[in-house]
Amino acid sequence: MLRTARFRLALAVAAATGVGLALPGAAWADTARNEPPAGATDDATYLVAALNGRNEVPGPAGSPAVGDRDGRAVEVVRIKGDQLSFAVRWSGIGAPTAGHIHLGAAGVNGPVEVPLFGAKLPDTLTAAVGTVTVADPSLLESLRTDPGRFYANLHDADFPGGAVRGQLHKVTHPVDLNAVLRGGPLAAILDGGQEVPTPGKRTGDPDGHAVAFVRAGDDDVRFAFSWSGIAPPTDGHLHQGGVGANGPVAVNLFAAPGGLPASLTGVAGVVEDVRRDLAKKIGKDPTGFYVNLHTAEFGGGAVRGQLFRSGAGAAAYQASTVVAPVLKGAQIYACTRQASGSYAYTQHNVRARLAGGITHSFVTDDAGPPRWVARDGSAVTGTVLSRTPNGAGNIPELDLAATRIGADSGLLAGVVEIERLNTVGGVAPTGACDPATRPTVAVPYEADYVFLA
Repeated sequence: MLRTARFRLALAVAAATGVGLALPGAAWADTARNEPPAGATDDATYLVAALNGRNEVPGPAGSPAVGDRDGRAVEVVRIKGDQLSFAVRWSGIGAPTAGHIHLGAAGVNGPVEVPLFGAKLPDTLTAAVGTVTVADPSLLESLRTDPGRFYANLHDADFPGGAVRGQLHKVTHPVDLNAVLRGGPLAAILDGGQEVPTPGKRTGDPDGHAVAFVRAGDDDVRFAFSWSGIAPPTDGHLHQGGVGANGPVAVNLFAAPGGLPASLTGVAGVVEDVRRDLAKKIGKDPTGFYVNLHTAEFGGGAVRGQLFRSGAGAAAYQASTVVAPVLKGAQIYACTRQASGSYAYTQHNVRARLAGGITHSFVTDDAGPPRWVARDGSAVTGTVLSRTPNGAGNIPELDLAATRIGADSGLLAGVVEIERLNTVGGVAPTGACDPATRPTVAVPYEADYVFLA
């Protein structure tokens, strides 16, 4: 039954929209715009940034406020031809009002080079994907060859000068941009033909298609949509009602009266404070509910689809690209005899606790490799691909290839590459040491780890 449900969903998506699922990884991929088909050669360039408020740089006196200290985001960029596709997920900030790529090295403000979107997003959203066309080939070449000269940031109402920011870095593996639109146990295949006429309102866009995933918690509903062939959505709803009948809105998933930014092709989010009895009913009897998207042209509903069980399971909602800052961590160094006969501190291990319940250490003291373990049993080790200096007193930033060593599902199961970014501290003490009096030393450090699915 599980295989049948997954196959049904994958076939329906491929046939209806050209959007394919990466099962069992629980993320879909837009093969036409954001991702290559499975097995295809991908000659695109992929970039990633870990955004936080600390990275924002204040402007001159009187400039708009910058730097939300609670804010975090991860952004993945794909460049192919003149198309720049992006995926961004955020937390700890207000609803983004704009997303940009700027020219500027770390610690320096610079001009906007690529506007990704420029309108306030609905409060319930936590992620978005989209594509913009960049007409300047020299700009795209600079992004491909020297991404560290550019940074991504998000603005919100409280921090109009920039809430979170992060320098761009090139990654080695192709990355599923739509992994930020995480899957879930409930899914729907939407099109205009499933809409039921509403008196006085236009319904059913004949060119429209979409895919949706839903997860009903105890008192919240998580959702994601990816669409094509429709104008920018103005509303996303979860209705109670069977096939062929209109029903009342059970959960208002998002509202964008002026339409979402035209560059977006998908969004994800969460609605909190849902009645517990309603959330339970959605999870228990999903076929009694449907989701739809409205547009300005089709106010009665542009596309609609009935919910069904996708077979992916609730745990699949966790399989995604994530950024996890170090909550408490230290680089561990041991006083080691050198070839010259003297003693100096060398890397011994690392001990860190990351957001999301991830722990970080070496598999074996001194020899490694580095290992990350999630609470759900998924785990990976890393092999260093490159090191990038990050200023005096800070350990270098790292790009690592990931190898799965834990469970085949869960938070880290689909990770192919790891970036250690925004490093602060952690450098080994210099000079000679005495193994008898101080055999090891723990040096505190900060960093953002990006786990790329």
